Amino acid sequence: MILPQSCGSLCRKPTARSCLFGAMRKVPNLGAMKGKKEDTPSVDALAVMSPKARDRRDSEESKEAGRLKAMLRRGGSMQSLLSLGSRRSNRSGGSSGGMGLPSKAHMIAGSFACVILSWVGTVSILLMIVALRYTGPVVDLARERYVVSATERVGSEAAQVFGAASAARHALDYAVQRQLYFEPEDYDGLSLALEPVFAARKPLRAVDITFDTRKVSVSLRRIVGAGFDRLLVQSDADDCFEKLGRFGCLDGARFHDMDWYQIGSSLPGGQEVDNTTDPPMSSQWNVGPGFVPHVEGGLVESARAVAWSPAHSLIFRSVFPGSYGNLSVIARAVVEVTDLAEDDRLEDEANLGEVGAVYVCDIKGTLLATYYPGEKARIESPTGVTHFRMIWELEGWASSVQQGHFEEARREGIASFRAEPGNLHVAIRAVRGYNHFFVVAGSERSAYADAFMELICTIAQSIVVSPYPATAIILGICFILIQLNARRKRRRVQPEERLAQAEKSLAMLRSRTIRSR
Repeated sequence: MILPQSCGSLCRKPTARSCLFGAMRKVPNLGAMKGKKEDTPSVDALAVMSPKARDRRDSEESKEAGRLKAMLRRGGSMQSLLSLGSRRSNRSGGSSGGMGLPSKAHMIAGSFACVILSWVGTVSILLMIVALRYTGPVVDLARERYVVSATERVGSEAAQVFGAASAARHALDYAVQRQLYFEPEDYDGLSLALEPVFAARKPLRAVDITFDTRKVSVSLRRIVGAGFDRLLVQSDADDCFEKLGRFGCLDGARFHDMDWYQIGSSLPGGQEVDNTTDPPMSSQWNVGPGFVPHVEGGLVESARAVAWSPAHSLIFRSVFPGSYGNLSVIARAVVEVTDLAEDDRLEDEANLGEVGAVYVCDIKGTLLATYYPGEKARIESPTGVTHFRMIWELEGWASSVQQGHFEEARREGIASFRAEPGNLHVAIRAVRGYNHFFVVAGSERSAYADAFMELICTIAQSIVVSPYPATAIILGICFILIQLNARRKRRRVQPEERLAQAEKSLAMLRSRTIRSR
């Protein structure tokens, strides 16, 4: 509203009044916004007021004008507040109006973003799977397969060595059952039956024969020396010198007093068997290995020391036909197991690693063949007595092998486990056809893992994984900033509230001015 020019002459403080009217002029149509119509006081009403009333009115108007100025300085002019409110209402209206269906461009952009994110996620998962598969199951599976194949290879070669004892058993039993050898002291018939086996089977060192009801012992031994290899037949019979010559008499303990005879006599013999059926035979490997002179048979250091080799023996029994089970052959076939380590058969450092190795043991864990011969023997101190070493008495991963592993391998055919230290894969396989003997092989993992491929897989894993923590950190920072901004906005007074306060103050000022007039 606009006052007449004469009002300025009636006021003692035109500055305050003009400031008040200037502020009111900055709010056009304010009465129309509130739905009220203000009446302008007349000049006569101002003229009849007393000086004290005018002074009181002017002081009140000055205070109200000061408060209004401070409010306008804090919140800006009324016009700016109104424009800000209109802009916020326009933005809110525009945003509410835009909450409808997304446009075609938005749909295309969203689909493209989904395709890209799906591709990135799929590639990341595939890279992680490939790297983990190579550094984990692929290398372990290759190592396991090779270790198993190594036990099969060594086992097949060990079967040929132990097969020499089985060949001697079959040859002697065939001669007994076919009556090619029917008299205990028939040395010629015995030589004809076993000499081909000695010639064909180099590991066969001796066949010791005795009888359950005869106190006669016969031994056939391979004599090997420099430039000769012959079969020596010896006996402890009374006519040994006449029939076998000066080297034909057997000296030493009688076979009936030895442990292997007690084992052989306890084997089932059966009754008479005719020539048309297979004889009932029974055999058993000795409880432990022994020693025989080395295959070269050389005496060293002026015949004061003899080179010895480990050997094992097969004990068996065969009944003479026509004796009604009263006369049986009890014998043992001795084989030298040195050939198990011949031609570096147990050396495979390239595929088994530096600490990997292959061993041949019996059912009790006694070492029969190793790459390093010194590992097989254990010498007691101070007596100097030599014993065979058990595999779990070795250092390293071999100490993890237990008796139960041999029982499992005998029952299942193969047993495998992981041994520490070094995370070695150990496989134990029974020798095919001879469940009394086992091949133990252990291999490192590094022998089958390519160092360059492992490096590539490690780098690929790092590259694939690194964006995800970085994205999580960025999203976390954005979330924190959004929360801080929201809290700052909640603390700030909104323009609409300031406008309402300003309008309320102006209405109170007008009403007081009119009442005072």
